[in-house]
Amino acid sequence: ALQNNPQVKSATLEVEQQKALKKTAYELPKTNFSVIRGQINTPVKDNYYGISQDIYFPSVYVKQSKAQNENTLLSNKNLLVTQSELIRNVKSTFFRLIYANEYLKLLAYQDSVYKNFSERAEVKYKTGESSYLEMISAKNKYTEIQLQKKQAETDNIIYRQELRKLLNVDSLFSVTYEKYEKLTLTIVTDTLVIKQNPLLGYYNQKIVLANAEYAVEKNKFFSNFSIGYWTQSIDLVKGFSGVQLGFGIPIFFWGQQGRVQSAKIQTKIAESDYQNFQNNLRTLFNQTLQEYQTYLALVNYYENAGLQQAGDILKVAVLSYQKGEIGYVEYVQNLSQALGIKTQYLQALNQLNQTVIDINYLTGK
Repeated sequence: ALQNNPQVKSATLEVEQQKALKKTAYELPKTNFSVIRGQINTPVKDNYYGISQDIYFPSVYVKQSKAQNENTLLSNKNLLVTQSELIRNVKSTFFRLIYANEYLKLLAYQDSVYKNFSERAEVKYKTGESSYLEMISAKNKYTEIQLQKKQAETDNIIYRQELRKLLNVDSLFSVTYEKYEKLTLTIVTDTLVIKQNPLLGYYNQKIVLANAEYAVEKNKFFSNFSIGYWTQSIDLVKGFSGVQLGFGIPIFFWGQQGRVQSAKIQTKIAESDYQNFQNNLRTLFNQTLQEYQTYLALVNYYENAGLQQAGDILKVAVLSYQKGEIGYVEYVQNLSQALGIKTQYLQALNQLNQTVIDINYLTGK
């Protein structure tokens, strides 16, 4: 994904673009050329040729170079953000696809259970051992599972398509894994770890850049210089020449003053954006951490007790129904309870893994 994804390629090109713009930091204004022909000094028509170059105060070029360096760093930060988001999205989609595969396996098992129930109910109805209601109920549960399987298969395809888009490949593919397990996370309670978040680093770099651009505008208050050379003829006699030096004083300074004020306000905007994002990030981190702890408790319960109980309920229910010890209503209730526990476990495990992926993203891991 990091090699093929178009967004990463675009962000990488932006870095190269900013590096190319470093050359503009020391760019001089356009050179002025002038030609005069006419009665310059005497009634005789003479020629005058001049060349001059304006130059900003040297500190302006230094500040412009620093500002462009900060702009390049900002594009690098943006690349890190793009890569980090892509990694998070690939992990998230990958584990959603694993969840969809596991859910399909569970539905396939339910399909076989309810298919067997439906077939037995139909035989019992035909032999007069059960009612028409029992047969219809069994067929209805079997049909319901079929519909759930179709929806799960659709979700599976959607996740595969999403993964294909993120990796920017041409064909769909399946993922392989040994076992669907919960992702581990080192519990972190200190929200200072969010300072490693790439997007927060991006906002911080915007502050640095705004200050650098503010320094550029302030330095433009200094006088600029001009240097020139001229040559002319007098009474058609060539060879008269000279050097011209000058400097510009910002007498009408309100335009530049407005640009300085605007740049100063931009630094405050960047600082406010940083603070706002930091607050939102801290809140989101705490919320996601709470969700993680909730889902972890659920998953631990299912793995330590719930799944075993579901297996026992399922085994006893099937055996009791086959022996005629319980009716179809009680049988369906027990099946629903047992299979519901297995489904809830998969859902909780999926949510747990998604929160781990989100926390790792928020903390810049």
